[in-house]
Amino acid sequence: MKKITLIALAFCLVGGAVSAQEKKATYTPTAEAQAAFAKKFPGAENVRWKAEGKDGEAKFMLNGAKTEAVFDNKGNWIQTETKVAVTDLPASAAAYMKKNYPNIPVEKLAKIVKANGTVLFEVESKKKDILFDTAGKFVEESKD
Repeated sequence: MKKITLIALAFCLVGGAVSAQEKKATYTPTAEAQAAFAKKFPGAENVRWKAEGKDGEAKFMLNGAKTEAVFDNKGNWIQTETKVAVTDLPASAAAYMKKNYPNIPVEKLAKIVKANGTVLFEVESKKKDILFDTAGKFVEESKD
């Protein structure tokens, strides 16, 4: 019985170590993505890259703000998401949140700028993200 318990414990430990290594797998962006990033964000600090689907996402600090930028493997910029103050949310969006999402406090807000010029505000919560345009009009809800 003790042997079975020890064997089961060993499998758990090995399995946990393997899954921890998988989560820590590094991502190396292409040279094109790195060059495009350096050109677009020359003042970026503490840059860390991770895979974002088939693209690469750089997480970094820029002018004191937590920022994420997505580039494809050819170096094309897709979008940037920057943490901003909750007070940056347009008043009509804040009113919409109070009326339609009374149980979701606006505690985390990000400004998303897409390559096509679209600018959105993203209210982030544990269960869902709610997007608004710059005028404060509801755009969509997505599960996180």
